Amino acid sequence: GNGRKILRGLGIDSELAAFGYEVPFIRAYSSEGKQIWKDLQFGDFKDLGGSVLIVPRAHLHELIIKAIPKEVDVRLGLSIESLTQSEERVDVIFNNETTESFDLVVGADGVASRVRDLVFGNKDLRRYGWRFWVFWAPQDAPKSPYAFSVSGTDAAMGAWPTRHGSFIGIGQFGKEALTSDPQSLLYTFKSFLTSRGWTDKHFEEVLKNAPNDFFDELRYVKMGAWKRGRVVLLGDARHAFAPIIGWGASLALEDAWVLAEELKRNTDISKALAGYEKRRDRRVRKVRRFSGFIELAANFTSRIFVFFRNTLGRWLPRFLLTFPLRKMLRGEI
Repeated sequence: GNGRKILRGLGIDSELAAFGYEVPFIRAYSSEGKQIWKDLQFGDFKDLGGSVLIVPRAHLHELIIKAIPKEVDVRLGLSIESLTQSEERVDVIFNNETTESFDLVVGADGVASRVRDLVFGNKDLRRYGWRFWVFWAPQDAPKSPYAFSVSGTDAAMGAWPTRHGSFIGIGQFGKEALTSDPQSLLYTFKSFLTSRGWTDKHFEEVLKNAPNDFFDELRYVKMGAWKRGRVVLLGDARHAFAPIIGWGASLALEDAWVLAEELKRNTDISKALAGYEKRRDRRVRKVRRFSGFIELAANFTSRIFVFFRNTLGRWLPRFLLTFPLRKMLRGEI
């Protein structure tokens, strides 16, 4: 989609593609191993910007930094301790106790944004009521060439192949979510994974490494403003929501591209930020609604709705999903 178009504009898409893994399609299963939707063929969307590419985050960061002009001062490992605004500038104190002044501060520091908390307060970070665990599958576990999801009544699992293995995410929702642990989550899908060639050795290896994995309650950001004075937010710092459609990085790239366009178009920073907010707010609202629809369909907690989804879903025409998805991918940024 637009993320790939932006990477091409930066001149790094081909290098990224050479390192990444192109996923052909995603297949949806019930926890009993039955296919519940028609396969979503990602090749059907190549005309809208490119294929689905799985790339390690560190490699994406490396290539973006490499594409930045040499005259730009890039400093890694710094975080903001505090900031103070005036009409003319923003004074920032960093964690290394240095102080500098800037015309504009862009908070692109993720869902737990320090910049957002300092400027807008901490009221905008909300709880989903999900527990989420992400881990790498054992290297010798059978690897699926395509992505797949598995939906139960109060938990869901997704697996995505890469060039170097597969990573798996398991989420639990409902009243048991906040008391769950890695073993109970993993064993929810034990019969499914066993049917795909996993052995006790694979389960033991994953649980042994669990303390090093991401295992936490999911949070999302819901707020009205994008900017305040000379501080503006982008990416998950402004609009983090459930990772079910996997568009977080793409939306952040869209934000950055539009912000750069508006700053180039307007020498008045306040006008540039107003233009950025207007363009991005409309786009993000649409994507959030689409994500909510997919989330609802995948994560029913009612056994009655799960039964109808698992029974009737595979007979539904594919265009019921591809049409709104194409509309989202075609959206102007």
